[in-house]
Amino acid sequence: MDIKGFHIRVAAKHAELRGLYPHGYLYVVTREVAEKRQTAGAVHEVSVRTAARLLVENSHDIATPEQVDSYNAHNAVIRESLLAAQSAAAGGRLNVRITK
Repeated sequence: MDIKGFHIRVAAKHAELRGLYPHGYLYVVTREVAEKRQTAGAVHEVSVRTAARLLVENSHDIATPEQVDSYNAHNAVIRESLLAAQSAAAGGRLNVRITK
């Protein structure tokens, strides 16, 4: 695919996604891509612009609601573990800041 054609397709996909995701972000999941040594199934929260490029490159798909729920549950467990560590180290030796 030529560069100009690629950017035209990304712009078209971006316009489509912007209408579907007006808040500006969505979740994508990786496809297996042997050339990139990329395994399938990793979920990421990305901007609509980034998602458009990843979808046009055929390296990611839009994540299903089940994949998003699993991703969020996993992150909640990690967040709770970090909060517990921060609470246990309230003496000031460990200072962990978590933002969402």
